[in-house]
Amino acid sequence: KIVKQYRRGIQPGLSDLKIEWRTDQPDSLEQAPAQIGNVFLGERSITYGYVQNCKTAYLSGVCFDRELDEVASTSDSAMQYGLLLHRLCARTQIREMQDGSNFAESGVENEVLRKNVKQAVIDLGCKYNLATKYTSFIAVEERSKEEQERLKKGESRSYK
Repeated sequence: KIVKQYRRGIQPGLSDLKIEWRTDQPDSLEQAPAQIGNVFLGERSITYGYVQNCKTAYLSGVCFDRELDEVASTSDSAMQYGLLLHRLCARTQIREMQDGSNFAESGVENEVLRKNVKQAVIDLGCKYNLATKYTSFIAVEERSKEEQERLKKGESRSYK
């Protein structure tokens, strides 16, 4: 860890990173992590966003005391549907809340969220089927009477 910190200290990094999501519904935007940390050579940073109708995002930051801007865009055919990315984003939000990281930009919002972290984690865990500190799931397998009898006799289960 000390060597990693030393290497970070002697090399330039990207700082003040911000993503501007281009969407027609900015009120529905949720980003995780809420604040993007510095990125150094050989490292990566993943930022998720729940964004409706967003095909373009602008990334800005500072490197060598110069402002950098990049544009990322996608097409309809590259859009992901399903819950995989939503679950990854929710997992990141939960980790931020449990680690005490800044979940919201405003101090007032942060204080409210800290008081409700447990309920927020439960809500996200249930909504996205995630096992968390406060949520778990039980699998239930239904068997026919024939299967139950075969298993009682010690016969193995047949898969079709």
